[in-house]
Amino acid sequence: MLIASSSSTTAGSTTAPAYVTRRSQGAALRGARRSRALVGLPCGSSTPGPRPADPVRESSLGAATSPLPIEASRFRGAPAGWNRWSGYAALVSLLSDEDETFLKDLNQNLTHGPLEPGDPRYVAFESLPEAKDTVGLDNVRLLERYIKRSAPGRMVYLNGLRGCGKSTQLLRLRQNLKDAGYAAVRIDLMDYLYPDQPPEITEFLFYLAGGIADAVVAAGFAPNKGRAGGLWHSLTEWLKGLPPRFDIQTQATGTIAVPMPLGLDLDVDIRAALREDAAFVAKLRRFLDGRLQVLEDQVNRHVGHIAEEVRKASSTTGRGAKGLVVLVDSIDHVRGRDFKATRDALHTLLVSNSDLIRLKDCWTVMVIPPYVRPGVPGERRCVNVRVSSPNSSDPYRPGIDALKQLVSLRVPNGETSRFLEDSQLERLIGLSGGSIRDLMRLLIEIELQTDELPASNDTIERSIQAVRQQFLPLADDVRECLRRVASRHDIGLESEDEGWEQIFSLLSRHMILGYPNHEEWYDIHPLLRPYLDGEDGEDGE
Repeated sequence: MLIASSSSTTAGSTTAPAYVTRRSQGAALRGARRSRALVGLPCGSSTPGPRPADPVRESSLGAATSPLPIEASRFRGAPAGWNRWSGYAALVSLLSDEDETFLKDLNQNLTHGPLEPGDPRYVAFESLPEAKDTVGLDNVRLLERYIKRSAPGRMVYLNGLRGCGKSTQLLRLRQNLKDAGYAAVRIDLMDYLYPDQPPEITEFLFYLAGGIADAVVAAGFAPNKGRAGGLWHSLTEWLKGLPPRFDIQTQATGTIAVPMPLGLDLDVDIRAALREDAAFVAKLRRFLDGRLQVLEDQVNRHVGHIAEEVRKASSTTGRGAKGLVVLVDSIDHVRGRDFKATRDALHTLLVSNSDLIRLKDCWTVMVIPPYVRPGVPGERRCVNVRVSSPNSSDPYRPGIDALKQLVSLRVPNGETSRFLEDSQLERLIGLSGGSIRDLMRLLIEIELQTDELPASNDTIERSIQAVRQQFLPLADDVRECLRRVASRHDIGLESEDEGWEQIFSLLSRHMILGYPNHEEWYDIHPLLRPYLDGEDGEDGE
């Protein structure tokens, strides 16, 4: 990119624009910053200062007759009301078309979701030096081992904080099991759940059976579809065949069931109705109340047929001969309107009714929220990457180096130094607290704000503050809770305690982060440390 630099020697006359190459862009930018300061706009600020009394416009030839020494050949990012003809404070972007392509590719790499193990951007943290103290035990290896050594019908849990890579670990587990000869499929329950309320066992069994059918067909483990492809229709037909009932209220006896025409419109798409129609879900719960054993038997019968079709297909496809493994993701994303009601419902579903949702002819791996602790063999837990130690501000080098490797694989062509200096990157990793998601947020904010490469310290500071503001303001009770966690490195709660609502909210928002060690420990997000004392905004870094 070329930048035109022009100045005026006499009023009304212009000099020919002098062009500078990319090698001298840094000097040009410094000149622009000095010029902005002259008109009351501090370097790095987006707020215009006082306007000069007689700003000089550009001539018809496009050369500025303003006392400012630089005009940007491409003007972008100026505050409202500013333009390249105002002559008194043009903002300068030193990004070439090549730079813009670099930043576009970077943005897409940073905003990508869970990565498959074969993705060139995937970092095998479990294989890094000192992995156990950096990211904890290798959950995938242990879950895979548990499945290989047990019989079908086992259910295990993957438990952990949001944003610490559970979905990526599930994808790795799925690939490892496929390579080992299993028909491993992943179900994202957010494709099926009614979003505003936690599921009860009635509709959950439908989600489970239908999701397995969809996933098996999509993955090609049952190429002829058969019972798998028609499972939703089969479930509907099964419902229609049940004896009809209708619940009515009586003053004397309360609720009684009276034979009546079926109170469900089963000509609808049951999959869509479960996802979108709360009234239908409520009717289905009432209709199947007291029939859970019948429903469990029917779902197991359907899934058993699917598992058998997978085994038969394996003789011709060569895939899935060792059996069906179902990986159930995203139930930890369920929120509901009331935390206690949501927590109680999920605890009832996943712990109290675990025998009813366990499928007899396949293995099931279930991702669950951290406040549900089944306490069963095979339960694994995900944590953040350790970048420091309890009671110490010293960086933990293995964790820092691991996240530097992650960033290098996300930056196009591994040109990290083109985007950030090494010291800047290490500081950002420390401020992320080892949360991969928050590190991505910091890098995306810098990528969006930067007008030069590598990003300036001013841009980095503004970006850090922009991400920090997403956590603020802090209520007094939140501040007190954070102080307690920061001093004890423990959340200090059992799964039954009422304080879980606040703790889980802070964990979900990444204001509290969990780490591996010989025993799991917690700390507050580094971006919040300046705000533990005093009022927000008065005690920043």
